[in-house]
Parts: sequence; structure tokens; C-alpha cells
Amino acid sequence: MMGTSGYDEKMQTAILAVRGRFVGSLAGRLEAMDRIMLQLEAGLVSDDALTHVAADAHKIRGLAKTLGFAELGELAGNVENAVNAFLAKTDAAPARAELFAMIDALLDQMDQVQSGD
Repeated sequence: MMGTSGYDEKMQTAILAVRGRFVGSLAGRLEAMDRIMLQLEAGLVSDDALTHVAADAHKIRGLAKTLGFAELGELAGNVENAVNAFLAKTDAAPARAELFAMIDALLDQMDQVQSGD
């Protein structure tokens, strides 16, 4: 039977591997979301593009918080909620400029995490 410290070591190694894959995946997500932001800023606001942003933010939100990237998780959650409100055109929906600023803040944080800052 494996001792507790052996189990803890294996668990820590597994978590570090998942964390590394998550950080590595941010480059692709960042690039895709940057392309969407350029389209949105050019006035090509599409519900499909925003739905993609919300879906990515949802994925990032869950994993980031679990893996110790609390600020990234918080920003991703804010973007997910704001995009969903914007798409649903609720009273709580942010203005377009505010939504873009929130997405930009998320992209900046993704870049910082991905580059190790």
C-alpha cells in the first residue's frame, strides 16, 4: 500500500501536469478570442462569436479557479455572465463598450498567466 506522502506526491505531480496543460491551452484560446475581439471592434458583432466567448470563458472559469488562478477565474466568470446578459438583452446587460473592456481585461489576464507573469 502506498504511503500518504507517496500519494500526495503523485497527486501534486498530476495537478502540476493539468495546470501546465491548462496554461499551454491559453495561447490558442487567447488567439481565437483576440480574433473575435477584432471582429467585434470592427462592428461585426455576431451572437455566434459572443456565444463562443462565453463558452470559452465558462471553461476557463472552472479550471482557472481549481488550478489556483483565482483572478483569471473571476474575470472569466464576469465575462461569461456579462456576455450571457448582453445576448439575452436583460436589464443587467452591460453596454457594448463595457463588455469589450471586460473581455479585454480577461485577455490581458490570460496573456499574463500564459507568459508566466
